[in-house]
Amino acid sequence: MQRRATDFNGMRTLIEARLTEILPADTLPPQNLGRAIRYATLAPGKRLRGILTLLAAATGPRAEMRRALDTACAIEMVHAASLVIDDLPIMDNAMLRRGQPCTHRVFGEDTAMLTALALLNRAFGVIAADGALSANLRNEIVVLLHQAVGTQGLIGGQELDLHETFTTDDLTGLSEMYQRKTGILFIAAADAGGRIAALDATALTGLRSFARYLGLAYQLADDLSDVRDAGVTEQADQPNMVAAIGAERTRRLFEKLLQHAVRQIAPLGHAAVPLEDFARQLFKGVSVGATADAHG
Repeated sequence: MQRRATDFNGMRTLIEARLTEILPADTLPPQNLGRAIRYATLAPGKRLRGILTLLAAATGPRAEMRRALDTACAIEMVHAASLVIDDLPIMDNAMLRRGQPCTHRVFGEDTAMLTALALLNRAFGVIAADGALSANLRNEIVVLLHQAVGTQGLIGGQELDLHETFTTDDLTGLSEMYQRKTGILFIAAADAGGRIAALDATALTGLRSFARYLGLAYQLADDLSDVRDAGVTEQADQPNMVAAIGAERTRRLFEKLLQHAVRQIAPLGHAAVPLEDFARQLFKGVSVGATADAHG
């Protein structure tokens, strides 16, 4: 009997529908800010971190995916906030995000900054008010998210990206920056979902390791995409893994990371299959040059 495929599109739709409900309305003052918040968050995206949260929540003794829906949405809000900040002129000065003009180019830099702050604030509020979770579990997830955002997470990673100079042989420093900017929110998503599923400590450690390898592989896929799109083979405008070790070695490292990721969740047995499907679907064709967007 053929196994039924995991419905990732259905999960994405579920997350986006819930986001529409819990984001600030754009009909109440200040309407411009409400419009900016919804513009930044509801733009077409992969919802990878939210989907990972839902998948992780389906792995343990309390495998109830919908109990993790608000947490998945909160993590997507944090991700959206990080993108708004990342795109600002004082950061990456980006033009487009998810196929449309960046938030600051539509609403102005001032409103964009307030949008990011509002999203971070709302994310923690959504978790704190989630009646589907116990008070202790809500506290644990708030701490996880705080650590993912903070100086050892997204904020620290952005600082490293802006002000650290990585030489081509500084693989440790480059990996650390990748871990903070990209990997840390993958880990938080999987960790939060696993806790909601009531996984034991051993299984939770494996799930976090899966997400850590997955996040690093995702960044390498983005590096390969950037280099290919730039029309060069070994160099990029900014230091990245391809510039450090070359495209072919980066592809081999990417493949190893993906293999390591899948091995980490093998003890989950059948419950690990949707997570494996997620990893393989996410990177389908990357080894031969497919595009991945590490900020999707």
